[in-house]
Amino acid sequence: MKQNNFELYQDAAKHVCPDATSIETPNVSGIQKNVLFANSARGVTVLKFNARPVIEKNVIAGRIYKSYKIPAPDARMLRYNDICIEAYPMIPGHTLQEHIDAGATDSNIRGVYEDVIRNFVKMDCIPIPNFFGAKAQTPEQTAYHGLKDVYGTIAAVMIGGMFYLMNKGPKTELGLYHYDISPKNIIVTPDGGFRSFIDLDSVTICDRNFALAGMGTRWQKLGYDINEMLDMVEDMSQRRTDRLRIKALSTINAQGKYFMWMFGNRKSK
Repeated sequence: MKQNNFELYQDAAKHVCPDATSIETPNVSGIQKNVLFANSARGVTVLKFNARPVIEKNVIAGRIYKSYKIPAPDARMLRYNDICIEAYPMIPGHTLQEHIDAGATDSNIRGVYEDVIRNFVKMDCIPIPNFFGAKAQTPEQTAYHGLKDVYGTIAAVMIGGMFYLMNKGPKTELGLYHYDISPKNIIVTPDGGFRSFIDLDSVTICDRNFALAGMGTRWQKLGYDINEMLDMVEDMSQRRTDRLRIKALSTINAQGKYFMWMFGNRKSK
């Protein structure tokens, strides 16, 4: 986070959370640097500074997931001058990545992913929603609006274009999917059980196989066979996947993640 942005975000956080006793930057590897935690007697509020079209979409997407009993942040949009903020009560627990770093067992990790996939299958049941004119409904639109102020317009167009090409697929495969299901976007309970997804930016109208490729990228990085993950998806959903496309997209996605990490607005270890 650039110093001027950091100070601006701190001022905005103090304004929208006047009862905060402290405001902190998350100490989690891989998290975006436009996130602050506001601590108060009421608990911790997560504040994510983002483009208005992205937050408008996120608020609706979170409500839809809740109506389908898919755990996700209960987000709302706050404003301070011309700054838009996505705010929600912190979900108790730790990210699965933190749990893995603390020594989670192989069986524990696989158990979490079984619950994750059960919730992914619930996403299959959601009709394509009406986002009421929101300008960030798809991965490419969300990438453009969310990254424009970070990378600049040209880079945002290029990255959005990459998402557009990767996300192209049959209309029958479209749905409201989370396309970045990874250990950093999964919250687990103290004993390592699945609790919730986070990162509503990645909940968009997108291709099912594109979303599965995002999950597959991280699954493989954990050292597992992507075919095992896809077997679970097909068994639970009774619906076939396009394995060749998912594997190809997963490889491309891994390279894209590296690009975003090296040149993006992410917190390193």
